Amino acid sequence: MSYLEPSDFVYWKQYFIDRVDELRAIAGTPFGFAGACVLIEVLSRLTRGTGKGKSGRIDYEQFVSDWLPKKYSDFKYAKRVIPPGKEEQDKYLPTQMYCILRCGLVHNLSFVAGHSEIANGATDRSIWMLTREEAHRLGLNHLDPYEQKGPPIVDDAALFVAEDFLDDIEVTVQDIFDKAEHDEVLKGNIMKHLSDRCPIWA
Repeated sequence: MSYLEPSDFVYWKQYFIDRVDELRAIAGTPFGFAGACVLIEVLSRLTRGTGKGKSGRIDYEQFVSDWLPKKYSDFKYAKRVIPPGKEEQDKYLPTQMYCILRCGLVHNLSFVAGHSEIANGATDRSIWMLTREEAHRLGLNHLDPYEQKGPPIVDDAALFVAEDFLDDIEVTVQDIFDKAEHDEVLKGNIMKHLSDRCPIWA
């Protein structure tokens, strides 16, 4: 099977939607959130045609700002100390997503930042996760500010509701592939990445 045939483009769109659906069965678990974070990383690479090349924090943050619903880049922390160089002093959820989700959760199953993440602007537990049922029981919604007295203590976090997070990723998959139908550069980037680093179970 050649992954560069035009008909494959429909296949790959459905492939990533299927991966989102697989995660719905474990939504709210650490591995459910970790899998969602992996999808964001892969989608970021798709849109840039990264292939076997390197993709870093700036690329990831830019993807969150450009492709995920605007509510992510618009989220405002109330108390966080913003690292130097951030132009909008209370808007830096994309940085926390990279440091706490992509680096902390995916690599360490932890919302506690390591030294390298702290150097990049991370703060411990700046993101917290709940299921939709848990959030509604508390009268909260996806991307509401969140605090708890502990344990563990969570002070000024962005609340990620598992099912809503997955819904937003599915919408992002749809948006990327729909736009690529009319954007040859984006389509070329997607196909380059898929050709260079074909995903598993394809």
